[in-house]
Amino acid sequence: MRISLLLSFVLLFLVACRRDEVEDPDIIVSVEPEFIVDLYEQRDTLGGPPRFGLWMESMAEYACPGYQIRTQSRLEGSHLFVQVLEVEKPPVCVGDSSPARQFVPLGNLLEGTYTITVTLGEAGALVSEGVLMVRSDMYELSMSETRGFDLQNRVLNVLPAKCLWGYVLTPQEIQVPPAYQFINDLKTLTDESVLAPGFYGYFTVSGSGQYFFHRSIAPPAGQHVPFLRKFTASDGALQSLLQGYRSNPSQPLAIRCWSSEGPY
Repeated sequence: MRISLLLSFVLLFLVACRRDEVEDPDIIVSVEPEFIVDLYEQRDTLGGPPRFGLWMESMAEYACPGYQIRTQSRLEGSHLFVQVLEVEKPPVCVGDSSPARQFVPLGNLLEGTYTITVTLGEAGALVSEGVLMVRSDMYELSMSETRGFDLQNRVLNVLPAKCLWGYVLTPQEIQVPPAYQFINDLKTLTDESVLAPGFYGYFTVSGSGQYFFHRSIAPPAGQHVPFLRKFTASDGALQSLLQGYRSNPSQPLAIRCWSSEGPY
């Protein structure tokens, strides 16, 4: 009798275990991101039109700067396709370790709604779908899932006209006073820049009015004097001011300067 009861209990236990196995939900496997992705609007040449696209940067560090992310992109009707193929080594590898970086142009898009497909790898094993909203003053990308990358800045504000930003590199203490003198002279050609908080590609403006440069142009920490202004003078006046400080024989300054119309 005891043996029969024991066998019955064992059979019931096995059936219960089998039922639990069948009813278990599918396991969702998350993929660790390999890249950081931002919406971006690049200014290549002074006076040239901006190019909208994606800024991509690898999570991994490579042996030197100059590693690039090889991609393909195309627009078919209102559907954007982006494929990340591989990371390419530069012809000459010199310098400290650095992430691979790449700007992926998507074209001058008209206002409207676009679908977007992002694929990582030749075989297309990692595919993500989303919707891109394009307006005159901003871009906004919504994605239900990102596979293999981390989409950090989903909303990109379009830079207003006459915006001017950059920094003076000051790796040596002796360069700090002339750097601040340049900022004072720059103020005679510009006004305070009043921008709404948000991400503008090259920099982000916080709610308190502070600004932070994007990874694409970020200077060494603690070794620069930054500026963000509204340009009010002539182009020639700004060019002359920059040239004077950059070519000063006693203390030439390394000044990186961009505007809504392009780099100086």
